[in-house]
Amino acid sequence: MKIRKFLLICTTIFLLLIPLAPPAFAVDTGTVNNLIQGGHSGSWYDVVQPGHGLFVEVIDSKDSPTGKGVVAAWFAFINGERTWVLGLGDVVPIDGGFRAELDAYVYDGNDFPPYYDPDMTTQISWGTLLLSFTGCDQAMLEWDSTLPEYGSGLLELRRLTSISSSTCIPDLGGEMKQDDHGDSWQSGTYLSDIGRIVKEVKGKLEENGDVDVFVFTLTSRETVKLFTSGPTDTDTLAKLFEIVDFEEDEILESDDNPVDEGFFIEKVLDPGTYSVHVSGKDDLERGSYYLYYKTEAD
Repeated sequence: MKIRKFLLICTTIFLLLIPLAPPAFAVDTGTVNNLIQGGHSGSWYDVVQPGHGLFVEVIDSKDSPTGKGVVAAWFAFINGERTWVLGLGDVVPIDGGFRAELDAYVYDGNDFPPYYDPDMTTQISWGTLLLSFTGCDQAMLEWDSTLPEYGSGLLELRRLTSISSSTCIPDLGGEMKQDDHGDSWQSGTYLSDIGRIVKEVKGKLEENGDVDVFVFTLTSRETVKLFTSGPTDTDTLAKLFEIVDFEEDEILESDDNPVDEGFFIEKVLDPGTYSVHVSGKDDLERGSYYLYYKTEAD
């Protein structure tokens, strides 16, 4: 079966946006699913296999038990050709949270405008997509296709882009504790924009002993600076790890910022994937903080 090739412009944009050297993440299925919000709309990709991913839109749906639905377009490949798997379905409550259950289809038998003929399009039932979110920037995708060449499986996705002015509120859904940033390198927040300009991300230590994990990838030897500072006075420390063969190898620990509460790390690092664990000093600090990060040429 020849799958219809279409949406070439969207395909090109998606490929250009995806990082060229992402970290190798393992799938972690143990996190409670968040309430699915409009802020989850955007593009998502598989950090293990960059080059394919999903465009997701959360919509209002009067027929859904939660009042929300999801439209998803999965850009992928099959037998060396581009294909789009299109899904539509409801957001439903499940044990411990929520997920979107989508009926998925592929389409065949037509051509690009102006040669497109609506009567020639064939809709082919593809199977099901199950989409859940384990944070504002992390998602899980399960699929089960009725077409044997696609099979079934599970992917861990990370956010690539968001919709302008949209907001995702963390700590929603389920009775178990939700975290603004994951507490392991598999579920941590990926700093895809690390570079020469100082960037910041807000975090919060919700309770004593809470750990927030951030992950970044370097494609060349760089001097990396990581530190926490005002406008809050939460006293933090950090540990820096290199991720090798799905394991963390500790490089250093720092709890000293000479000009403010918090920590300061400056380290020359080789190409690779790294994680930084932010926690309260002596595990007794709680509250908000700002993590600042940048790179400089070695």
